[in-house]
Amino acid sequence: MAGVVLEGQVRARSMWTVSACVAAAVVSVPLAGSMLVEDWHWPPRAFVLLGAMVFGMAMLHQWASRRRGGGAYAIALGIALALSFGVLWSTFVHFVDTQRAAALHFAVPVSVVVGMGIARLRPAGMGRAMGVTAVVQCVTMAAVLVLMRGRKPTVSAWTAQEWRGLAGNLVSAAMFGASSMLFRRASRAVGAP
Repeated sequence: MAGVVLEGQVRARSMWTVSACVAAAVVSVPLAGSMLVEDWHWPPRAFVLLGAMVFGMAMLHQWASRRRGGGAYAIALGIALALSFGVLWSTFVHFVDTQRAAALHFAVPVSVVVGMGIARLRPAGMGRAMGVTAVVQCVTMAAVLVLMRGRKPTVSAWTAQEWRGLAGNLVSAAMFGASSMLFRRASRAVGAP
């Protein structure tokens, strides 16, 4: 456990303090945007929601990393939580502003949470859960495209927004796959003598 040395004694860093600092840093970016960008006006509840989500994920990351060890596990968990947050936040934005079909993307963070619960945060189980989440990401992407475009989505008539969504979903699926491989590496390191 990392700590700060004070007069020969080691005092553990508080998970609350680090999580609050991470949440404050993340919330400060859209707060500055709301003050500086003319058409960017978030309601106060959006800042509260953003801060609570980031704080909770930072707490979970620190708690699990301290219990299961650092290295590949901590990186893999960070990737999984950051991607889950990104998918959840972008789904909120698209669901509220543009497309009701985007609500299907809520299946991705749900699969992460269910997978974490089933795996009990063990590296091997987390590797399988993130692999399943990568597949869920691809399936929801295909389902959203079919619902948005009708039964026969033609690639030639796609808008720039649809191309960006496709690229974002493919990158997210690849990153969940990378997280899966890192969790598997961490499970092999735990199993090694």
